Amino acid sequence: MFEGLLLTRKNSIFHMLRYCIFVGFVSGYSASLYTLLVEYASHYSNIIFSLINKSKWYILLIVALLTVSFFVCTYIVRLSNVSRGSGVPQALGLLRGCFIMKWIRGLIVMITCSLVGTLCGLSLGSEGPAMIIGGLTAMGASKLLPMYTRNYMVTGGVSAGIAVAFNAPLSGIMITLEEGHKRFSPVIAFNSAVIVLVAMVTSHIILGYRIIVPVHEFVFAPIDIPFLMILGVVVALSGIFFNWMLLTLKRLFKKLKFKHVDLRYLPAFLLALIIGVLLLPATGGGLPLIKSLLKDDMALRMLLILAITKLLYTIVCTSTGVPGGIFVPMLSVGALVGAIFAKLIGFSFDVHIELFVVSAMVAYFTSVSHAYFTAIMLAIELTHNPLYAIPAFIVCSVTRLIIYLLKTHGLYDKLLDITIKENTDHVDDTEIFQAIIEEGSFADGRLINDLILPTGVKVIQCNDKEENEIKRHLA
Repeated sequence: MFEGLLLTRKNSIFHMLRYCIFVGFVSGYSASLYTLLVEYASHYSNIIFSLINKSKWYILLIVALLTVSFFVCTYIVRLSNVSRGSGVPQALGLLRGCFIMKWIRGLIVMITCSLVGTLCGLSLGSEGPAMIIGGLTAMGASKLLPMYTRNYMVTGGVSAGIAVAFNAPLSGIMITLEEGHKRFSPVIAFNSAVIVLVAMVTSHIILGYRIIVPVHEFVFAPIDIPFLMILGVVVALSGIFFNWMLLTLKRLFKKLKFKHVDLRYLPAFLLALIIGVLLLPATGGGLPLIKSLLKDDMALRMLLILAITKLLYTIVCTSTGVPGGIFVPMLSVGALVGAIFAKLIGFSFDVHIELFVVSAMVAYFTSVSHAYFTAIMLAIELTHNPLYAIPAFIVCSVTRLIIYLLKTHGLYDKLLDITIKENTDHVDDTEIFQAIIEEGSFADGRLINDLILPTGVKVIQCNDKEENEIKRHLA
């Protein structure tokens, strides 16, 4: 009776709708609770480091906290070695099927270590971990669903994680398509959109309405275009240096692992003590720093000190492999670059500092990760102001052109390759096998573009079962 309905046919785009609603609620709930915990950890981190202003003896308390936290992170990460890092490469690898993660262990490691790192003032964000938390939660929930839905649910869970953390639903969908699967598929996009929609409703109930980067209205003038283009070049070169420095230090810190003790996290916790005592605004993820750049008129010297400190601190924290996000710290570095640039040209021209801060912030994300459309979408959703799409488009376009001409690689792809090499067996042999698509199955009647195949699997040819003729050939 119901065979003709779109909701019951496996090859319908609406077939997984009921599964998406369930996974959207679960992923949104977990990502929202995690975001709430991170906000509390960040708040108490500032309180703890501010105690030094009352008495220098409180530094002993901070040293004790950092010491305990170092050992906690060092030993608990052994539950899931693949969870080392910012969370974004793990999330991308998870939705691509590059490796297998035990979802409960992965959640324990990522939640515990990232919260501990935030409490200690490490330059770590919550957005990367929120992505993998959303993906792992979706993976756990998908065990109650048909097997063929798992990859789609994980993709939607990853989208929901970043959407909840940034309050940016469209950016959450876009990043999994642009950075995750690197293609557009109506089936993948629709299922992810449903999951993100339900997750956002859930997060609004728990976290309320949020504007991540509050800004003021501005008038975009043609005189700003040349300066924005120059800013795009500056951001591109800065992002390329960021990637090179981070990957270089990552290879260096790998040598700090010994047989009985792993000291890779030690430089990050030592810097947390120094920077937390001397330059508190440079600690943590960086959202308060970005907001202060939009409100306060900082001196150029202070901006330079913050930019250099935040850049090196973020590079060290990420290259050591402490579980925690690089997303927001990276955006804060870009915002500082934009603020410095605006300050320099402000000596001769009347400029709108928010215009350059927001544009440089999202363009820095493009420079580091090579995600172009996601960056422009972030400029709109983080500020809740569509007017920022134009300057963001200009700066991101110039940045994308520069990194294309210089033939650089995205940071997340490089970190994902390193994670795969460290946690999987390498098999160089190529094997050709034949799979039969049964009538009425999930793949029956679908485009190959809509199927999420395991990593490394390529469709060479499709044979019609009756005429045995090649219908499609994929290189």
